[in-house]
Amino acid sequence: MRVTRGRKPGDDMTKSHLMSGARHAQRGLSLFVLVIAAVPAEARTRWHVNAAAPPGGDGLAWATAFDSLDSALTLAAVGDEVWVAQGTYHPTVELEPGNPRSVSFSVPQAVRAYGGFDGTETALDQRAGLFESTVLSGDVGLPGDSSDNAYHVVHVFHPGGIPPGFVTIDGFKITGGNANGTSMAGVGGGICCFNSGLLLARCTITDNWARVGAALHAQPGLVRMKWCKVTDNRAGDRAGAIWGHLINLKIFHSVFARNSAGNRGGAIFLNSIVGGSSGVEPVVLFESCLFYDNYAGHRGGAVFLGGGPFSAGKGTWVNCTFAFNIAGDSGGAIHAVTSLDNPGHADLANSILWQNQAPVGAQVKGRVRIAYSIVQGGYFGAGNLALDPVFVDAVGRDLRLGPGSPAIDAANNFAVHFDLADVDDDGSTQDAVLLDLDADRRFRDDLGTPDTGLGLAPIIDMGPFER
Repeated sequence: MRVTRGRKPGDDMTKSHLMSGARHAQRGLSLFVLVIAAVPAEARTRWHVNAAAPPGGDGLAWATAFDSLDSALTLAAVGDEVWVAQGTYHPTVELEPGNPRSVSFSVPQAVRAYGGFDGTETALDQRAGLFESTVLSGDVGLPGDSSDNAYHVVHVFHPGGIPPGFVTIDGFKITGGNANGTSMAGVGGGICCFNSGLLLARCTITDNWARVGAALHAQPGLVRMKWCKVTDNRAGDRAGAIWGHLINLKIFHSVFARNSAGNRGGAIFLNSIVGGSSGVEPVVLFESCLFYDNYAGHRGGAVFLGGGPFSAGKGTWVNCTFAFNIAGDSGGAIHAVTSLDNPGHADLANSILWQNQAPVGAQVKGRVRIAYSIVQGGYFGAGNLALDPVFVDAVGRDLRLGPGSPAIDAANNFAVHFDLADVDDDGSTQDAVLLDLDADRRFRDDLGTPDTGLGLAPIIDMGPFER
């Protein structure tokens, strides 16, 4: 996945044309969602960390960098930045004194942690992009033996009240968490987030385990995610990737692949909205995301939307592809529960659901509304198709659109939302999303394909990739 900065020729014209179509922007927050205080853009103190540095540094420059990430996090305060060079880092600070498995990287509130540096940069936009090799690892005991790994690799916690600002974690590989304990030690193997605002960007969260929410467990709060890969995480019960409860969740341009849950929600499990809340949807939004090869032993191969007496799982998916996800019971891609006081509900637009599997509801099951999408077997809704999307290489999981795909120029321009996660890093969340999952330009007209979607040309394609 590549990320580009800046704008391409014609972006301003395209943005002006699309702004009237970008809907469901920031209409306010429901009662359960936290207000996050503003933090100055400039870092108060910048701490430097390099695993290759000699011990004894003060962290104030690359030449005197800390060799331990915990050394910087212990000192970091509101408004600080932590710059981390490539290398592998293990947590050392115990959340529960005397329990070596309780070690975790505790990122303080309103601190911005950036990885991917080579140790020479003087500005953030100079980062070498070494994100995959800047590793936060929970393998703290016997190497290669997951039974003694940390419960949570990263811990983001605010005890109560209004957090002073977003925690930013940008440019890391987070791996090796094993939340197989009880209570909170059984959730969030990769990241455990409570009562906080969290921004995740350019992160790979992989090979973590938990009873619930193997990659990320979040409640309550605000989570923003962009340009992330969440892969090969496993939950014994629910949410192989993300478990969200009473959460304002906006995820853009991210990939969820090969995650699994023994019960429900191979990738995502949501009880996201307080029962009776209205007028603020979509509180949960996934845009330009890819879900493939996720598995749930019971329901919701990729996504399970729960319900109950006090909360419901509700979410919106725009320009997403669900393919090759499997559920052992129902809802190969998505299962939205219908039998409880506050039932789950999913809205999909501009999306593709293909080759998902389940004994009941191979693609979707429950309260799911779909429009301007390809659904294998067909589905009632405006602009929906039942035609082969013609992926470039389905067997090899290249799920871009091939030549002649019926998804080209066939979606709904008015379903596109504002850039609520600042995908293009321009500092604004009030402009339209103009990049696809390859960081190429959206809204490119294929002159050889008739426009069958909704809006003025150029018409957006279905799925996260623009042909």
